[in-house]
Amino acid sequence: MQTVYIEEHQEAFKEIVKLHRVKKQKFTLIHIDDHSDMNEAIVSESAINNLTDESIDLISYSQLNYGNYIPPLLYTDIIEDVIWISNHNSERFSEICINTEQKANDFISLLPIKTKVAGNIHKLITCRADTNLTHIYDFSNKSVIVSVDLDYFGSNDHLGELIELEITRNQFFELQNNIYNKVRCSFGSNLNVYSKDSRYYVKLFGLEPIPACKISENEIKANLATLRDFFVRHNLNPDLNIICKSESSGYTRQEVIKYFVENRINI
Repeated sequence: MQTVYIEEHQEAFKEIVKLHRVKKQKFTLIHIDDHSDMNEAIVSESAINNLTDESIDLISYSQLNYGNYIPPLLYTDIIEDVIWISNHNSERFSEICINTEQKANDFISLLPIKTKVAGNIHKLITCRADTNLTHIYDFSNKSVIVSVDLDYFGSNDHLGELIELEITRNQFFELQNNIYNKVRCSFGSNLNVYSKDSRYYVKLFGLEPIPACKISENEIKANLATLRDFFVRHNLNPDLNIICKSESSGYTRQEVIKYFVENRINI
């Protein structure tokens, strides 16, 4: 089994497309993450319909964001079905298709929607790692890719959703004093400006709660053991194992990254 570490989850699109170009087959994706990563994706239509090295990089690094690498993989039929494992999911089975909508300048919107129409569509199963799926899904004839975001072991959404930018002094006072400033009116209480050491900054944040305490090594080990048991229980031998650190975005707790990197942990 090939294992690759990536920095942020949109890079999984690139790794999965690369494997597809070699193996010429469809895959079942086991997405292990506290976030679905199935948000609307807006990509270049010409790029997504002609996946060259250049267009793959364009989509991965310029058009996708932290939470939407899966829809383009469903749209291109590289991914057939998705098993989403998180700490919060209840077991649920649904069928989805990709709704497309033309945008300006060669862009196309790709949005997964649940559908009741039976046919050649994708399956989405949500569950926890301690779930047994043998009664609803047969992995025996599937080629499987596992994509794990380390925030599954300890998420840090209040930092992941924080954006901080340095601005000029004039921009600072404009944002602070003009009640009709378009940026302030667009973000409301999600925006804050402040000054420090004669420099000026704007913060955009999602108001997520700050975690109360650190994740212990024992908690990480217990979650890892449960996850590995899921693989054994379903006789999984993935073609590719992707491990996403989510470090630069801040979504993964530092103690989790430290544990995996220092111990060279494989899933």
